[in-house]
Amino acid sequence: MDNGSNKPQPPRRRDYSDPTHYSAIPPRASRGRHQGQERRRQQPDEQFVEAPDDYDERAIYEEEEEEFAPPARTARAGRPRQPESERSFRVRRRRRSVWPAFLAGCGLSIFGLVVVAAVVVVFALRSMQGGNPLPGLGGHAFTRSDTQSINLPTLSRLQVCDKVGNVSISVDPNASSTKVSAKKTVQAGSQGEAEQKFKQIMVEIQPPGTVQNKLTCPKPALTPTPSSGQGGSSDAQSLVVNVTVPGNDNTIMPDAANSVDINILIPQTSLPKNGPTMFVDVEAPLGNVAVSGLQGVLHIRSGTGNIVVKNAILAGGSDIETGEGNITFGGRLAVPPPGTSPPADGTFQFTLHCEKGDIDATLPADLNLTLDTYTNVGTIKSEFGTRIDSKGDGGSVDYRGPLNPNAALQPGKLAINTSVGKIVIHKQQSLV
Repeated sequence: MDNGSNKPQPPRRRDYSDPTHYSAIPPRASRGRHQGQERRRQQPDEQFVEAPDDYDERAIYEEEEEEFAPPARTARAGRPRQPESERSFRVRRRRRSVWPAFLAGCGLSIFGLVVVAAVVVVFALRSMQGGNPLPGLGGHAFTRSDTQSINLPTLSRLQVCDKVGNVSISVDPNASSTKVSAKKTVQAGSQGEAEQKFKQIMVEIQPPGTVQNKLTCPKPALTPTPSSGQGGSSDAQSLVVNVTVPGNDNTIMPDAANSVDINILIPQTSLPKNGPTMFVDVEAPLGNVAVSGLQGVLHIRSGTGNIVVKNAILAGGSDIETGEGNITFGGRLAVPPPGTSPPADGTFQFTLHCEKGDIDATLPADLNLTLDTYTNVGTIKSEFGTRIDSKGDGGSVDYRGPLNPNAALQPGKLAINTSVGKIVIHKQQSLV
């Protein structure tokens, strides 16, 4: 008999008067806080009704948060915790691109290949031409000197072409004939190899022979004519010295390990008797040039080397030039006396020029002609009383005017200039 125990029971009502009844309710992070509204939630085993008037949901939530809140973290020992406002945030670095380093490596590789190719080409060219592929390396220096006497009663024209080596020309009052000495220097691994190189080096002297090879002078020689007032010259009064060294012609870089030094000694009696009418042309691209006692038109050029001219008388049209090196001049200039009209063709013009180097000129005290001088980087000093304004900062200095303000002006112009270097002009009382 059914005693009614299995009958469905009516829904149980909550006792809102008991505040502890709500303390067991777990907190909900997403619980809404809508005061003054009716809340209902349907569960299988319970039913919600309208809350009483004294129900304070916010107070209940605050109690639940205190009860279920996790314990506060304590600061690590020995390391105080910084306030939130003082904490520094680490900035995440951007990842660098590898393309700049890759392109730089490619550029260096290409540059290295070009340098290696250039070295190989130079090595091959010198090997085919019989030169030393690596100048100054792989051998010892061997020398040989030869001297030849030439009988020239009068020497009116002298031309020397020596691409690698020093050139010295002087006048000896005690000499009876012109002598030409050639000192050959080669780099070789043995005496036999040196002998082969000595045979390849040609020193041609005319007269007595005839120059067969092409002149090694980079510039053509100028031949004076009788109409210019400088006197003519014939083959019987001319001396030509031409030096040919294998490996020094038509190459990218001359082989300076193999060279020839030329020394010419001229008797005083072989100089022209009609004044400074001799014509001298000297080309020494890699070497020094020294000239003493000559009289006439001097064309002296050196690419890398010093030039020294002393006890000389320069005729109009003379020029002394060097690329990198110093110029030292001591002598006289053949100019007409004061009051003479200067010629229109510029016959009485003299030039001392170098690109990088100093110029030291010593001139007679009574000389006075137009001085045209300048230096781009350097100083200019003169003992003739010429006022040359110099800033003193090593910059450019130029002057154009009379060389000697205390003497009468003579027709003619002297150009002394250098791109980088100093210029000093000395006064000489007598010709040494």
